[in-house]
Formats: sequence, structure tokens, C-alpha cells
Amino acid sequence: MQFGQDYGISNNEGKTKFEDVKKILEFAQFNNIKTLDTANVYGDAENLLGKIGVEKFQVISKFKSQKKESIEEKFFETIYKLNIKNLYAYLSHDSNEILNDPDIWSVLTDIKK
Repeated sequence: MQFGQDYGISNNEGKTKFEDVKKILEFAQFNNIKTLDTANVYGDAENLLGKIGVEKFQVISKFKSQKKESIEEKFFETIYKLNIKNLYAYLSHDSNEILNDPDIWSVLTDIKK
């Protein structure tokens, strides 16, 4: 989250700088960390990660939507911003969205196909 916005109660530095994010990802890759987690609500984190390049990672992103029509749109926006062809996982930021509207599950199934 800090890659894309000022976040954290003890965060005195603000959003993580581009070069620092790049170093963090290089360190992660060097240490065999293979999975990254992000979300479309994390400011411009997806854009930043897409500029650096995350194709060597398994990328998980999350959506937050009250409208099932926008989930597919947000999915394609996410992979465009991340500059990748697919996601390792695409999760609901709030599971109650799916529990309260089971039709969302069919939208996610279509995206998976």
C-alpha cells in the first residue's frame, strides 16, 4: 500500500520512492520471494509496479466494488497498469461483497476463463 500512497500510522516518509520500490523488488527477487500483493485502491501502486516490471512475480490484486459490472473493467485496468498478461489471483477486498451478491462469483469465473 505504501508504494502507492501515504499510509501507516508510523509512516513519516510518505509514499515509497520509485528507486526504493525498485530496490525492494530486487531484494525480494534475490531472496526468492515470488508473490506480490497489491490492490486497485492502493493509490498509484499498480502503475508504479508496472513501470518497474513485475512479470517475474506471481501478482495478486484485489478489487473493491459495489457493482459487479465494474469488476471485469477493474480487472483489465489492473493488468494494464501492472503491464502483465494475467494475475496469479484476483480477490475481493471484502468477502461480504461476494457473500451478499453471489452473481459476482459468475463474473469472476468469466474473468478466469
